[in-house]
Amino acid sequence: MVRTKNRPGNCCCSDCAVRPGIADDARECCYCVSDVLCVHIEIDPDTTGPPCDTLCGCANDVCSCFDSWGELTWDDVNCWWDGTVACGSISIDLQVQIKKVSGTCKVCVTSTCLGMVGTGSDCFTLDTCGDYNDGCLTTGDGFTLSFTGDLSTGCGDNDCDDATITITAQNIVNPQPEEEDTCPDCDCVCECVCLTYTEDGCTEVQKACWDGSKFQATFNDDCSWALQVATITLVEEDGCCNWNLSTARGTVTIPKQATGCPRPSITWNLTTPTATLTMECAECGDECPLYPSCCTPDPVPTVIYARVCNGQGCGVDCITLNLVSFTSTNWTWQGEGTIQCSEIPKPECEEFDVMIEVECIDSGEGGTIWDINIYCPANGYGAPVDGGPTVSSVCDPLCLVSKTFDFSDGGICSDYSCIDGNTGYDVCVSEEPCP
Repeated sequence: MVRTKNRPGNCCCSDCAVRPGIADDARECCYCVSDVLCVHIEIDPDTTGPPCDTLCGCANDVCSCFDSWGELTWDDVNCWWDGTVACGSISIDLQVQIKKVSGTCKVCVTSTCLGMVGTGSDCFTLDTCGDYNDGCLTTGDGFTLSFTGDLSTGCGDNDCDDATITITAQNIVNPQPEEEDTCPDCDCVCECVCLTYTEDGCTEVQKACWDGSKFQATFNDDCSWALQVATITLVEEDGCCNWNLSTARGTVTIPKQATGCPRPSITWNLTTPTATLTMECAECGDECPLYPSCCTPDPVPTVIYARVCNGQGCGVDCITLNLVSFTSTNWTWQGEGTIQCSEIPKPECEEFDVMIEVECIDSGEGGTIWDINIYCPANGYGAPVDGGPTVSSVCDPLCLVSKTFDFSDGGICSDYSCIDGNTGYDVCVSEEPCP
């Protein structure tokens, strides 16, 4: 949100920051503070099991939290930051407050989920607030706070301990030379933006960070149209400042758009070719992925993992799947691996090779189709076994369960005729890394 500066002649915070309440402890420690804090929740996957249901032999209380970002916003009334961060199936409440404790400035955390009460060992020494100075300019990232927390007690029944929680001020920059200060209405802006370019029905997204003079991105990945370069600069004209877009191809209909600082959200239209470019601030931890319109993992992972099960647990095999293609309506992951025979094998068939493919498909009807296919190399990965099963899914964190694949005698996997046709293999796909 844009903050109103103080009256001319007085010291002021920049538009990126807020002044703590006059009577609040924070006012004695920090002249100005960031109005948004970024929260990163991370758990070492080696300490947790796969977040899947019992079909793949995984307990329901296994931790579903691995890696998640969220935001805390400033509360003007109470002079603290607060909010809730989701990680897997867990909701983590957080309140962060600056206090002066025995003459020392501290950052204190309160959370019912984490069992933190905002006093004693739940308070950490405040090193810096960041420099939000009286010239209304901003430098520095503010304080960084990192600690471990146990999510197993007040957050639910999930077995999630030793979570690393890192809290930092959201990164912002001053997009103009300090000696000029030609755009007082845009003395700060989010450091990185997501640029979304759409032409001929195909969309690409790039993350661009301020390089001292511009935001710039090159679009030439998955779409069939020619390379496109977008450059966005801050320009002043007749006392007003705007973001100005120039492109390598096409004509921008209205190149100059109001700044919307510190967090702009702007769409430009192009002709010859007909295209659009949208600029929005990158959120905390956001790498600007391109989402199929109805796929819900947030963010969509570039690497996922498939556990092959035989009804007796997930120990048969675990195969890494990499993102191999993506458009605005489809994501595809693929990976090759070796499956151990689940029954007593014949000498010539102790194991067999497969390729697993997972697709997220926008059905165009307000729903997502998740599809898991297993291919055998015997026929050059030509046709999937069973043609792709029905998938049950949980999308945050990503957890897909496909029911039985059968490798029947004389079937698609003819080289695997040593496998009993009644032998079934389940596939459980999740974000949980292989052991």
